[in-house]
Amino acid sequence: MIPPKKHTRLDYKLIERLASLGLTNKEIATALDINYATFEGYVGKNERLKEALTRGKDNPNKKVENALYKRALGYKTQEITKELTRAGTIVTKTTIKELPPDVRAIEIWLRNRMPERWNTPQRFSAELTLRDMSELARLKGK
Repeated sequence: MIPPKKHTRLDYKLIERLASLGLTNKEIATALDINYATFEGYVGKNERLKEALTRGKDNPNKKVENALYKRALGYKTQEITKELTRAGTIVTKTTIKELPPDVRAIEIWLRNRMPERWNTPQRFSAELTLRDMSELARLKGK
């Protein structure tokens, strides 16, 4: 007979940190040496664990959301380069680059923020055979 496993003690700060690094629940479970199904069971029952995961994942999500927002609107960025002159001195150059709005980022933003207005409707096509059309005509005649 296999002895029962000891109770797993969860380190909530570590879990929050792993989530803040962008790890998925499956990757966090692996890092903690816990079976994924067991870990998901803990998540479903343990409010403190859920909160640690939520807090950890919130910051990276906000960073990605802000980056997507910037790409959607376009933005200016400062590029600093250092060049060696013929005289052997180093010259620092600062250039302002303007990145135009990105259509794909706009589309993603609108589809997620306003799905009722921006999600593409599903289109269905059907092929009717002569038999199908005859059946429809018969049913319509009833």
